Amino acid sequence: MDLKAVISETDLAALQGPEVLQPMPGVDGGFILTPETPDQVAQLLHLAQTHGSCLALDPDDARRLPKPVWLNLSRMRAVRKYRPADLTLTVETGISMGTLNELLMQDSLWFPLSYPDEMLLSDVLAEDTPALETGRCGYPRDYVLGLEIAAPDGQITKCGGEVVKNVTGYDLNKLYTGSHHTLGVITAATLKVNARPERRQQWILDVDHLPEALDLIRQLRDEGYPLVRCELVHRNRFRGRGMFASTSETAWVLLIEMAGYDPHLRQMAPQLKKRFAPYEKEKIRPQHDRQLLRFGEPGKPLPLAIEFAVPHGQVAHWAERLLQYFPVVEHRHGLQIRPLAGLLWLVWQPTDVPHPDIVDSAISRFSSELVQAGGHVQLAEFPPAYVKLAQRLNLPADPHLRRLTEAIRKRYDPAGVLFSRKLPMILPEGEHHDAAK
Repeated sequence: MDLKAVISETDLAALQGPEVLQPMPGVDGGFILTPETPDQVAQLLHLAQTHGSCLALDPDDARRLPKPVWLNLSRMRAVRKYRPADLTLTVETGISMGTLNELLMQDSLWFPLSYPDEMLLSDVLAEDTPALETGRCGYPRDYVLGLEIAAPDGQITKCGGEVVKNVTGYDLNKLYTGSHHTLGVITAATLKVNARPERRQQWILDVDHLPEALDLIRQLRDEGYPLVRCELVHRNRFRGRGMFASTSETAWVLLIEMAGYDPHLRQMAPQLKKRFAPYEKEKIRPQHDRQLLRFGEPGKPLPLAIEFAVPHGQVAHWAERLLQYFPVVEHRHGLQIRPLAGLLWLVWQPTDVPHPDIVDSAISRFSSELVQAGGHVQLAEFPPAYVKLAQRLNLPADPHLRRLTEAIRKRYDPAGVLFSRKLPMILPEGEHHDAAK
């Protein structure tokens, strides 16, 4: 009996409605589970483990399973405890980031990392994805005080607490945050939030040369300007997607955003106007945050995005080295840089993705240099043909650390119920990406 039949015959109070068990659009035999309580999530995971089934919390992950099952948490969005005076919020993780920010805005608060409005908090925490503010404001894990986890064995556990100063026991928050939904399902989280800045101001500049742009950013940082966002994007990154409004011939677009007290920013305005005068001001579409943060669109063919984390203060050097291995214009791919965070991405859109052997050769040579210097390379997004490269890059290269990673996964999910395409090496045999569509 398959998982769908088992769930249909199981007496779970909130799983009786037709909206809970639905076909997955465009996927033969695939279906979506939409529980509305953590208890139901735990029971569904336990059923999957008992009957040897595998499921995913991301629709693109689910499509790669031999029998696609998508566990969608979007009905789980209850606010359990909100203490504006303490700057803490406990909420179920099916809440969207747009709804979360609307709630916080009522008290002049914010979650200081920006993500697309429709993105679920569960994905933000499980992926620990860099935001546009990464480098100045940290990662999602820096704002997690406590978590509630539904484990594949049907148990619900908690870690951390509800106050900012909480150091009792092991910090399992860090283990679950960034685990790509492979150790358990994060069903609720206690977050610390910040006061919303009085004023935010953004500039988008056309820049001819990469060293020029990086030097401008370095000067602004060294002079103490309150930089919140800093993104440097090659125009090839969004070729044909209608993101930029101007017809500028410059290769690079630089996004700068500052935040702080209103009088302070107004006082800086004349200096910044003079500093930015040599650059033509770019106009950008309102949905630019979504495009900068996402490499592809849900449900569509996957692009290839390679992420490089470089040593602090060495972005210029490694960006130049990277372009020697991957000439941007010639190979029709785009480079995106977050200088304050030391992150670089090479991105190919689905129609331009090269053969894996070509990329593998260049990556092997470049990554050996970068890793020796203390950097890191991984595939942030990739089509099915790149699974073998992901197996090599997305887990620690050190054999001991790989064995430790596998041991942790087996301890938390011995039956391999939870699937993530980002960590393909530690999946059960026969349930890798061979069935990708």
